[in-house]
Amino acid sequence: MCIFYYLHLRDQRTRDPQYEISAILQTGGQKETLKTVFLAELLDLSVDKPTNLYRFNTQEAQQKLLKCPLIAKAKLKKIKPSTILVNYTLRQPIAFLGDYTNTAIDKKGFLFPFKPFFTPKKLPEIYLGYLKEPQQEIWGSHLSGEASELAFTLFQLTSRHCSSESTYIRKIDVSKAFAPSYGQRQIILIIEELLERQVEGRVLLCTFPQIVRLSAEHFRQGIANYLALRPFLKKQALSLPLTEDVNLFKGQEVIIDLRIPHLAYIQPGIS
Repeated sequence: MCIFYYLHLRDQRTRDPQYEISAILQTGGQKETLKTVFLAELLDLSVDKPTNLYRFNTQEAQQKLLKCPLIAKAKLKKIKPSTILVNYTLRQPIAFLGDYTNTAIDKKGFLFPFKPFFTPKKLPEIYLGYLKEPQQEIWGSHLSGEASELAFTLFQLTSRHCSSESTYIRKIDVSKAFAPSYGQRQIILIIEELLERQVEGRVLLCTFPQIVRLSAEHFRQGIANYLALRPFLKKQALSLPLTEDVNLFKGQEVIIDLRIPHLAYIQPGIS
């Protein structure tokens, strides 16, 4: 008897306007969240065609959210009479994939769109050089292969040893790391150093870009050699010519070629 009453009550509520979903609550403990309108679109919820809370399938809704390349985890709960609670985790960008526009990478190598979902961030660009799929087809996919593994290793090494409040890793380019010709093989890092420099009687912060060329075979030793050179490079940056661009002073670009073990070629030549 109780079962029949429950089914009867449930049937009544599926037709009761009081139980039409009218609100979505978000949780997740993140600073940046998705707009409620966007979540509603992902869940196929519409004001024009309201969905009854008792007809809403949370398992199917969870799968819809997980199909979105931005969302790493998701869980939903119904709150009577007319609310859906959505607990989700957004993928957090650690770098941009320079082979495409508006494409970010998280720490596990998943690709997803950056704009308009995140606030502006100063992140490194990673270039792999072999991706040819249309942009929207790669969102949600996972990077794999030796080039992406090399790029992530370099990202971890440079983040740990070369990055600081005054040093920014702008680019990691492994597009030629596995070139057929040995002479063409190289890894390129672009590192920007922020240093104080006296300009026209004023002490200003100036940016000094460095292009570091490494071999794919000995990149760990190359990074160690670059770190050993940094005190020398900082000292010499104080005498490099400057240019001004929109109130920002920028030093002359320096190329540090470390592809040959135990040798460093520095351009422009500095004494």
